[in-house]
Amino acid sequence: MSDLWDRIDSDLEYRHFLENAPLIAFSSYTFQQAEALCRAGEKLNEISNSWQSTDQGRVIHNFTEYADMFWFWVLGAYEVTRTMKQHADICFSAKIASEIRRLNKLLSILRVPFAKQELRGNKGTISNELSAYKFNKGAVFEVGGQELDSYELIEEVCDFLKGIRLEHIKEPMPRQCPYQCSRT
Repeated sequence: MSDLWDRIDSDLEYRHFLENAPLIAFSSYTFQQAEALCRAGEKLNEISNSWQSTDQGRVIHNFTEYADMFWFWVLGAYEVTRTMKQHADICFSAKIASEIRRLNKLLSILRVPFAKQELRGNKGTISNELSAYKFNKGAVFEVGGQELDSYELIEEVCDFLKGIRLEHIKEPMPRQCPYQCSRT
C-alpha cells in the first residue's frame, strides 16, 4: 500500500477531494490534460451539433476550425491514454487497464496517420489525404477499412475518463525527478 492510500485512509477531506477528481490520485498532470481534452471535445461536439441536415445533405459550418481542433484532440487523447497505458497494470484495476489499452489502440488508428502521414504498422506515406469522407453526428474517417465517427470517439473517450473512480486507481504513477529532487 502506498503513502497515497495511507493518506487517503487517514484524511477524510483529502479523500473527498480525490473522489471528486480521482485521476489526480494517478497523476495531477494526467488529470489536467484529461480535463482539457474533454473541454475541447465538448467544443468540437458543439460545432458538429450546429451542422444542419437539409434535403441536399448537411450544411457544415466551421469545418476548418473543427478539423484543426479534432487533429489536436486526437493527438492529445492518444498521449493521455498512452501515458495511462504505460502504467496501467501497476496503477489501475484490471478492468480499467484493459479499457485504457483498448482506447489507446482505437485512437492510434487516427493518431498515426494524423501525426506521421502513414498507416499504423506501415512505414510508407499514405497515398492520399486523410480527411472526413462523410458526416454523421461528427466527421467520419475511414482508415484501413474501419470507420471512426469523431463525435462518437470524443464521447467514448471522455465518458471513460470521467467514469474513472478512486477505487479504480491502485497506485499513483511512478515518479521520476528530472532535476535534483532533494538537497543534501
